[in-house]
This record gives sequence, structure tokens and C-alpha cells, in this order.
Amino acid sequence: MEPSYVLVPPQYASHTSVSTNSSTSHPVYAGVHDTMRHGLNNVLHQVSTHSHHPIQNRLEYWNATQDNLKLTMQRNIHGIGAPAHTLMERKIVSYVRIAARR
Repeated sequence: MEPSYVLVPPQYASHTSVSTNSSTSHPVYAGVHDTMRHGLNNVLHQVSTHSHHPIQNRLEYWNATQDNLKLTMQRNIHGIGAPAHTLMERKIVSYVRIAARR
């Protein structure tokens, strides 16, 4: 993640996408679905299955956004070494947790 001062995650997911029908469009009439070649047009194919309610997206990305904010503030106050040190410590602790489970 890039440094950011965002307090709350975006309302809508950045990974939500609406597919264009360029791969199934008619060769002559651009943007028109070619039913004879590609079958009936289905809404599931147009809208990604990853589309969520806005609050669900905020809840999913809440911890990541807050963590990014804290690391950005650490970097601006103490320099690049502070967030790098914090991230290194987290990685080491995650290795210790994995080893303790075995």
C-alpha cells in the first residue's frame, strides 16, 4: 500500500468491476451483445461477483486502512526506519506463531 492519511476505507470496493461486452459484441454494431454467437446475455456475466454492500467493503478494509494510516504517521514523525522496523517485527512474530503451532 502507498502512504495515505485516509481514515475510513472507500465506500465501494476498488476490485468491483463491470465487464464490458467487447469480447461478445457484434462485429458490426459495437457494444451490442451478439446473442447468436455467445448465447443469452446474463447479468451475472456483466457484474462481477465481488460486488458488495458499501458497509461490507468498509468493514473488510478497516484494519488495513487504519494500519496504513498509523505506518504513514510513523514514517512522517520518525523517518522511514520506524515503519520498516514495525513491519519486520510483525513478520518475525508471525514466524514464531507458525512455529509454535507445529
